[in-house]
Amino acid sequence: MRFFLLLGISILFYSCNSPKNKNISFKKTLIIGHKGASKTKEGNQLTENSFEAVEYAYKKLDGIEVDIRSSKDTTFWLIHDKTINYNKKKLLFSLLSDKEIQNINYQTKDSIITLKQLFSFLAKQKKRKFVSLDMKAVDNDFWLQDPEEWFNIITDSIVSFYNYYKPNSTIAIESWNLQFLQKIEEKAENLETYLLIWNPLNENDILNAERNNIDGLSCNIEKGLDKKIIDLAKEKNIKIQTWTIRNEKTAKEILKTKPSTMQVDNTNDFINKNI
Repeated sequence: MRFFLLLGISILFYSCNSPKNKNISFKKTLIIGHKGASKTKEGNQLTENSFEAVEYAYKKLDGIEVDIRSSKDTTFWLIHDKTINYNKKKLLFSLLSDKEIQNINYQTKDSIITLKQLFSFLAKQKKRKFVSLDMKAVDNDFWLQDPEEWFNIITDSIVSFYNYYKPNSTIAIESWNLQFLQKIEEKAENLETYLLIWNPLNENDILNAERNNIDGLSCNIEKGLDKKIIDLAKEKNIKIQTWTIRNEKTAKEILKTKPSTMQVDNTNDFINKNI
């Protein structure tokens, strides 16, 4: 009797301290639009991270990747660069108020949208897709003195949107900052976390992700991808997201290694094609 009691306690202890399982699947490499989509099937150029680019890629591919930065009012917007061009000037985005950003939208007839608007869009979609949020907002100039508080603000906003809109999509958070991703893990167990790396993917990256309970790695494929490393990642239950694939030839080479996700620039090369 004492033996079974100790066994039960051991099982309970292990289950509470074992790595999380978010039903990670490695059956298929997902093709997602980098910054939404660059072009439509008809060849029209779309503004990166715009609502039109998001909508098009979401409907045509397996999902989307978008970039998130913060305004001075701590509203989160979809934009890639730290600066925005307006009236022949480069303005630092993090120093702009929401009102100024809305005015730029109106004057330039552009379509910079907020993270809240993105979640609102996702809430209306029935098909389950993969949505990766590259949280460039982590580098906000206002909060360099107090990163802990800033990470809380970002995380609480994302969690609030997720809980309110309840999107059917899988939501992934990308960042180079491990401390921030750990904050996401602490507060948002339904979100996947990806550590951004620029060096060629290696075994240490996989072990680092496993050690820190991170779901995956988002890696640069400029110098290729080693299938043995991908296989090790799968053994460790670590997803591999690759960026950025710009042509069909590169796509075919990367697909041989079978990563979890592949971010693509030239959307049309990957729509209705058996790549």
